[in-house]
Amino acid sequence: MVIKSSLNNFKHKGKTGERMSYNVLSDVTNTVLSILKSNVKQVFPAPDDDIEIHISLTHPKEIEKSKDYSLLIFPYNFSEHSVMRNQPDLGADGATARFPSLFLALHFLFIAKAKSIDQDCRILGKVIETFVDNPILRGSILRGGLAGTDAQLKVMLDSLSIDDLNKLWSVLGTSYRPCLSYTVLPVQVEPTQLKTTTRVVEYKSEYALGPEGDEPNEKAP
Repeated sequence: MVIKSSLNNFKHKGKTGERMSYNVLSDVTNTVLSILKSNVKQVFPAPDDDIEIHISLTHPKEIEKSKDYSLLIFPYNFSEHSVMRNQPDLGADGATARFPSLFLALHFLFIAKAKSIDQDCRILGKVIETFVDNPILRGSILRGGLAGTDAQLKVMLDSLSIDDLNKLWSVLGTSYRPCLSYTVLPVQVEPTQLKTTTRVVEYKSEYALGPEGDEPNEKAP
């Protein structure tokens, strides 16, 4: 979890004139897809070291239709990252501000499909290694509208219980397969509406002398 003292480091600052719109959900998903395509390739030892892993955004129900040696990515839930609720977002001119952004946590399921449990484990192990090496997605890794921004997305492995997994796969409506669940946060969605603010530019105070020996008393302006 991101501690409060470092929250501002994770607020997304877009390119000039741009904001983090509803497209950010797609941008984060494609960022995750891109980094895995770059890192999860040949993962098997010889003589199977020339087998390429097919990586795609796919609903788990379609897993039987997918190719052998596949890694399926499914964004299965979006929840509020409440620790960053009501963060201020003042305009550069000091006279306008956006209403508070909504910060989300995106939950991804990674499902391996190969011809043995050993091969499934190797594919999922490579996913884990990729995110161990890249615990924060930023800079050149980012895709879509996030590219060129200073967004930083923290990637965390979820510890799902057997009961959690049973409920999840029951909702998905298909048979269980070896999988991983990761959370990516914070994902900032900015509102479209602006509000006007008034800056304090001058403050007047009047003082009257109190009784002898006393400090001056401040009078209301």
